[in-house]
Amino acid sequence: MRPIYRLHTTLAALATLLLMTGPVSAEDFSFLGARSLQPGSRTAHVTVGIPDLEMGATFGLNSLTDLTPRLRFQFGRGTRVGGGGVAVGAALRMRLARAGGWMLAVVAEPEVQMHLFSRDHPPVSGAAAEGVQSFGISPLAGGIVVDKEILSDVRFIAGLKVPLTFYLAPTWVVNVPLVAELGCEARIADNLYLVTRIDGGVDFYGPGGDPGSALYFRGRLGLGWTL
Repeated sequence: MRPIYRLHTTLAALATLLLMTGPVSAEDFSFLGARSLQPGSRTAHVTVGIPDLEMGATFGLNSLTDLTPRLRFQFGRGTRVGGGGVAVGAALRMRLARAGGWMLAVVAEPEVQMHLFSRDHPPVSGAAAEGVQSFGISPLAGGIVVDKEILSDVRFIAGLKVPLTFYLAPTWVVNVPLVAELGCEARIADNLYLVTRIDGGVDFYGPGGDPGSALYFRGRLGLGWTL
């Protein structure tokens, strides 16, 4: 029994080391990274890039989780640009662990999106897509994100996401994107931060999607501030 007891003791000590059992400081947060806001704290951000403009506000819920309702105005997806659309969603972020200066969190990002007047937009393309309106729901979108302060007031961000989407119009199609994220946040004034991130990967479309796969890209630059 002693080896089993020692194993349990070691695992418990490791969990105690990794898990965040206490609150972080008021400034130990990130806009797009892994560090959630403390209860009662609020931030906002605006980013612009390819292929959308995003506005969001983050609210601390408890010592581990926060919520970011957000609104996106988009003019394409990945390398397929055209038309215009809107997406409404939220990000629920939960801090899990800290080790060696790195923070780890899981993120759930449900979203509803509608795109209009595009000649080339998921889930169809070419002549079949001309003038088509698309409508999609992402109830199971999520992934993991990590970040680390690499310089004073400068934080590196990386993540892996699978924003699973069900297109209901113009045809029923399942979209499974595999996306890697790299970004950076830097404080440029007392309550003002520069925010940048690049997402890249592949969109996979189920039966009915045309094409069956496509490159995914999203680049954005913006500002975040505390409220």
